[in-house]
Amino acid sequence: MKNLPLFVLWLIFTLFATTTSAQQARNFQIDATHTGSITTEHLTPPLKQRWVVDFGQSISYPLIADGKVFVTVANASSGTTLFALNAANGGLLWSFNLSGSFRWSGLCYENGRVFAVNGSGLLRAFDGTSGSVIWQAQLPGQFVFSSPPTVSDGVIYAGGAGSGGTVYAVNAGSGAVLWTRQVMNGDESSPAVTSDGVYVSYSCPNVYKLDPATGAEIWHYAPGCSGGGGKTPALYNGRLYVRDFSDVIFDSQTGSIIGNFNAKNTPAFSGNRGFFLNGSHIFGTFGTLEARDVNTNSVLWNFSGDGSLQSGVLVVNDYVYVGSAQGRLYAVDAATGQQVWVTNTGGSIPYVDEQNLSQPHTGFAAAEGLLVVPTSTKLIAYEGDTTPPTLTFGARTPAPNSAGWNNTAVDLSFTTADDLSGVLSSNPASPLHFVAEGANQTQQVTVTDKAGNSATFTSPAINIDLTPPSTTAVFPGSDQDEQQWLRSPLVATLNVTDNLSGATPGGFFRLDGGGPNLVIGQFIIPGSGTHTFEYWGTDIAGNVEPRKTRILKLDPTAPVTQASVSGIAGTNGWYRSNAQVSLSATDTFSGLFGTFYRIDGGAVQTYVNPFLISAAGSHTIEYWSTDNVNNMEPPHSLVIKIDTVAPVVTAAANPATAPKGPKPINVTISGSATDALSGISSASYNVIDEYGVTQPSGAVTVQANGS
Repeated sequence: MKNLPLFVLWLIFTLFATTTSAQQARNFQIDATHTGSITTEHLTPPLKQRWVVDFGQSISYPLIADGKVFVTVANASSGTTLFALNAANGGLLWSFNLSGSFRWSGLCYENGRVFAVNGSGLLRAFDGTSGSVIWQAQLPGQFVFSSPPTVSDGVIYAGGAGSGGTVYAVNAGSGAVLWTRQVMNGDESSPAVTSDGVYVSYSCPNVYKLDPATGAEIWHYAPGCSGGGGKTPALYNGRLYVRDFSDVIFDSQTGSIIGNFNAKNTPAFSGNRGFFLNGSHIFGTFGTLEARDVNTNSVLWNFSGDGSLQSGVLVVNDYVYVGSAQGRLYAVDAATGQQVWVTNTGGSIPYVDEQNLSQPHTGFAAAEGLLVVPTSTKLIAYEGDTTPPTLTFGARTPAPNSAGWNNTAVDLSFTTADDLSGVLSSNPASPLHFVAEGANQTQQVTVTDKAGNSATFTSPAINIDLTPPSTTAVFPGSDQDEQQWLRSPLVATLNVTDNLSGATPGGFFRLDGGGPNLVIGQFIIPGSGTHTFEYWGTDIAGNVEPRKTRILKLDPTAPVTQASVSGIAGTNGWYRSNAQVSLSATDTFSGLFGTFYRIDGGAVQTYVNPFLISAAGSHTIEYWSTDNVNNMEPPHSLVIKIDTVAPVVTAAANPATAPKGPKPINVTISGSATDALSGISSASYNVIDEYGVTQPSGAVTVQANGS
């Protein structure tokens, strides 16, 4: 097969790396420069254990990528095994025995592939999902491998020792060795890689910066000695932090020494701070966590924990994590050094041993919402608070009525809870204030916990009606003029309206200060005279309308009309002349509206002045009055009889004449007495002689025919 030119291979490597995520732990101490710092969602202390796997043997530093956790674990006798775990639950996805001469191995990850090198220098590429081997390559020229590999932009950088030392660059896509560089002496130093340099450090210290593309030496700090061993450097802000018997800071561009520090293992960096486990480099000793300003190298704070701090150091979301030989895992505020969380892992958290091959290179990792910590035999995954806080609404004050309404402002209290990080804030705070009126009013409360999780809750519906109802008193046929008289008994209706909660059925009234009466629909108000009528309504929310008052003038009685007749009275109720009729009426309360009459069933006439009855005969006069509330008097009846013509009398004597003389003569008188109207009441006669002397007289009987 024809070899591709080097620049073509470099392009392939770059393309191979373009799909990786920034929030993955792909190398020892997170990234290719070993800064030991990452920002990942929801990983803010306090943390809780998500899962734990007990391997029973020493465990390497983890990798976290694409929902998986990768570690290598020492085998019981020799070699190590690579494990792929489900990041969600720690379940085993696959494993592969890496074998090898030592119980050591190192690993890195890029673009869905995990790369592992064993202690014998056999480098393999695995499919991260299936665990199938994609390629394997034996790194040439050396036989002891103790430097964790670093992958960056499609190239794997590794170191080997045994016969001097070698730095390797390997094509991550194919396993082909791109270049090698001889160094002094290739042990224990995981390369720190950027686009312009590959940095490694070995005993004394011998420190190199190599060209990433060719392996050419850019600079070499050579103190004039050499030896076995080395330490992983960290590159941050143009400074290369190298550990040896004394720890030195180099300018990464020039290789000149610019400062000193002390750390038992690879320091971590975030912002303008570096975090160092300050202490003796001797195995079995402990250190103090120390924060320094990276620009001035001045100490900002220190933290001793339980006095047995020895683990690697990691910075996650501005919190520094460090572990102790006693099994305590601490989270310290990166800005202040204050302890914010501690947990007991149940086993010693080991020292990062960079001298021996009896166990994999260990350390912490964090990414994708997990902090993964190896103890002496267990791998523990911690997660932050990913669960939003909860909210419980309490009782409203004041309590609503049985219909669920209030007629005042309402306070609704609530309590919040968060089982892990605790509640940071609620907006708005408790209690909620409901001051406006309205039906089904709600408010939303957003609760945030200290991990940044938030949830929004909607309050129960609140019903508030602050406005009393309005009541109208309706009296049919009347208006609101309080001077108006009303007919009694008075038919009344109270109409109560309310635009929000609704009116309760019926309305209330009282008369002249008496007890209140609840009425529904029409009701009767009896009585007479002037009365004070108070009325009001209530609504479902319990609002009581201020009482309204109206003066009621009640008239239950009709007028009384009297008639008088003047004229020449005859006998038997007859008038012998025209009769004049006068009517007079009185009304006790509302007053007289009018007096009316009709004659002989004729048209009704309004009485204004006395009127004459002149026609002869008998006449029936009906008369009555009404008052101002339409009380009408029952009609009265008056009979007037007019007879202005005298009876007609006729008489004849038989004999009509007689001679004068003293001699008596019997004279028979006959005749009639008639009357066309009133009839003959009585008749009598007188006889007057020629001398004017009244003769004996007497009554006569008038026959029915008048004779």
